[in-house]
Amino acid sequence: MKTLDEGSVRELLIDFTEKWNAGDLEGACKIYAEDASYVSSLGVLHGKNAILLHYKSAYNTQSIVRRLSLHLLEFRPANTPSNLPISMATTLLRWQLGEDSTTTGFSMVAYEMRQGEISIVQDASFEWEGKGQ
Repeated sequence: MKTLDEGSVRELLIDFTEKWNAGDLEGACKIYAEDASYVSSLGVLHGKNAILLHYKSAYNTQSIVRRLSLHLLEFRPANTPSNLPISMATTLLRWQLGEDSTTTGFSMVAYEMRQGEISIVQDASFEWEGKGQ
């Protein structure tokens, strides 16, 4: 059985990035829970299928599936009694899209253990045009 810890989340992020960069958006989105929520400047999406359709329409073109890199800035487990495994956690991620990484942004992502697997249940992502971080 998997555990929800920083190492496991790093592995999931590597897997997500590898699948995204290979053009396998369906495979990348398997980490999302069926009832996941995704929020961006475009609004709120509900459900894994809606998130996948958004990614396909926004980032999957004949010329490129825009190259993605993810950087874990922070991992925070939910407060859990010390004798119990972590069941929920959040991360703060910095992401870059494109071969020259011209599009960058941040995501706050919530993970939950469900039936022995780690799933993304909430993802709030936005582009960042400012300087720093």
